[in-house]
Amino acid sequence: MRKRPILSCLAASAAVIVIACAALAVIVIRSGPSDDELVEIRIQNNMDGEMSDLWLGMGPGYEDYLGGLLGEGSTSFGEIGRGDTTAYRSVPRDYQYFGATNFVIDGKRYFHNVSVNHRGGTDYVNLSKIELGDSLPLGKYTFAYLPSDEPNVANLVITKDK
Repeated sequence: MRKRPILSCLAASAAVIVIACAALAVIVIRSGPSDDELVEIRIQNNMDGEMSDLWLGMGPGYEDYLGGLLGEGSTSFGEIGRGDTTAYRSVPRDYQYFGATNFVIDGKRYFHNVSVNHRGGTDYVNLSKIELGDSLPLGKYTFAYLPSDEPNVANLVITKDK
C-alpha cells in the first residue's frame, strides 16, 4: 500500500520537470532576436576566385557566438563562386557584427575591416553611411566584395536592395 504514494510523488516530480523544461524552452526561444531585429543579407563575390571560410564579424574563435546568431555557424554562407551571389540569410541587424569580414580565396585569407586599420574601402548604395556600432535599417542587403589595391584586402559595397 505504500507504493502508491511513492509512485504519485514520482509522477508529480516528473510533471514538474516537464513543465519547467517547457517554460525554459519558451524563454530561450523568445530571448532570441525578434523579427524586427533581423535583416536579410546576401554575399556577392566579385573577387578573383572562389570564396570560402567567410566570417561576417569577429572571425575565428567566435564561431559558437556567431553560429548562434546566423543559425548554422559563422561560415554559413559556404563557398561562393567567382561572380556568384548567395541567397539571403536572416541575421541580427546590429552593424558591429558586420564591420569586419574575412574569407579565403585560393588559400589566402582576405580581410575587410572598418574598425581596425580601416582595411579596404566601404561604399554604400541606397543607404546612408553606417558608423561602427550603428544598426542596419530593416531590409535586404547585398554585401559585394571586390579586390583592393592592397594585398589580401577586399573592398565592400553594401547595397540596400529595393
